[in-house]
Amino acid sequence: MSDIRTGFVPVAEDVRLYYEDTGEGAPILFVHEFGGDYRSWEHQARYLSRRFRIVTFNARGFPPSDCPKEAEYYGFDISVEDIGKVLENLVYHHLRVCGWQVAAGRLDRREIDFVATRQEETIYVQVAYLLTDEATHTREFGNLLDIPDNYPKLVVSMDPVIGASHKGIRHLHIREFLLTEW
Repeated sequence: MSDIRTGFVPVAEDVRLYYEDTGEGAPILFVHEFGGDYRSWEHQARYLSRRFRIVTFNARGFPPSDCPKEAEYYGFDISVEDIGKVLENLVYHHLRVCGWQVAAGRLDRREIDFVATRQEETIYVQVAYLLTDEATHTREFGNLLDIPDNYPKLVVSMDPVIGASHKGIRHLHIREFLLTEW
């Protein structure tokens, strides 16, 4: 198996998720079930990392990820948000590897996940696990639509998209984003 990169993704105040990242190429994100952890995918990761970039992580409550005591830190919706944070981490690191300076942005009271700059270039990137409902779609695209300039704007998700755009904003699958040298 190729070198394993490890780290922690902050997903909430005082909550970090442990991840392992190995291999190169199209990414595959493995999410473990209740009775397992990131090691559940060891055999698959070892084999697939020869041709793909493999990311595994431990959900909150599974060491070495943080284990909050309070019940409100757990639940299906929170798990979905955590997967989105892992995807944001992948996007952030890819932008940095491609030579971008990356910061979180603000427009009024709304957040722009990433404002990436390099020399005279700027791109804006929103990241979501899935655009499952109109509210999520409006939030991710709406924040970018309200930016009053003509720099490229991207929404990156796990949705199956092929060449999709919405009012000039490109919608990319995480795989396409990570395989592109921006």
